[in-house]
Amino acid sequence: MNESNEPDLSARLLAADSATAPGSDPAITLLVEQERAHERRVRRAAIVAWSGALTALPVLGIAMATIRSGGGASVEAARVLLVVFGAVFVLATLVALMTTIAWLSRPRAASLAAIDRRLARLVGILLDLG
Repeated sequence: MNESNEPDLSARLLAADSATAPGSDPAITLLVEQERAHERRVRRAAIVAWSGALTALPVLGIAMATIRSGGGASVEAARVLLVVFGAVFVLATLVALMTTIAWLSRPRAASLAAIDRRLARLVGILLDLG
């Protein structure tokens, strides 16, 4: 191939890569979009859960320090905070771990279908050129 065909090939590949390109299989496009949406939801849930767990951790430390230092009504308030934020920390950590594992072990079927679709388009374009 000469250099004059390279920009034309790049432009054609970029145009063919679009999910709305003519000739794209609607079932594969739907599968890819559903997987991407599910991945975004799981990732958001993991981020929120990890944020909740990491936010509860300093509160637990402050409550424990207050209980150890002793002194009146603040100890009772710290015990209540310790129970409440302890439960929040445990639940947030469990949800964070489960969503992180779900995100890391997500199905790759739609990703493979997207790669297969791109390779088929590339072969079609290359056959048209040659």
